[in-house]
Amino acid sequence: MSSSTAPINQRQQRIREAVQAANTRPGMTTPTPRWSPIHRTTQDVLALVADLGHPSVDYEWTRFMQGLDQAADHDDIVDPNVLRPLLRGQVAPNRIGAFTSRAVSQHILVATGDWGVSDDLDGRNSGKPAKVYRLSRTALHGHANSVLAQVQALTAAASW
Repeated sequence: MSSSTAPINQRQQRIREAVQAANTRPGMTTPTPRWSPIHRTTQDVLALVADLGHPSVDYEWTRFMQGLDQAADHDDIVDPNVLRPLLRGQVAPNRIGAFTSRAVSQHILVATGDWGVSDDLDGRNSGKPAKVYRLSRTALHGHANSVLAQVQALTAAASW
């Protein structure tokens, strides 16, 4: 052991011994935290927010799909700088990335290998690299009938 590390190692050893001694004293236990019960209304709200099967997630997915269709240029390239403003106020900001991953996994979006620079000041993504995707219209239109049915059902449900 070198002389420069010896004092540090001795100090660490003394600290370990002190912690062990404190933990082994009779009657000394670490208390288990006691959590307050959640108010029934709060519990209902938390369950609603956490429920991925909730209609709002389906509604936002439908809006995301429509945004992809609108954002794609004549070569079916989807620039995230075009897509994000279309989705603002329609899709929760934290879901846009998740929905993009979902669309990639369903082969609706295909990475082009190109990257852009985000200009999204509102979402605090400005200056960050952003992938550019190609929209697969075949996959998108494969979902079109179910998307249209979802929009109609969700619009009807939201009008109550």
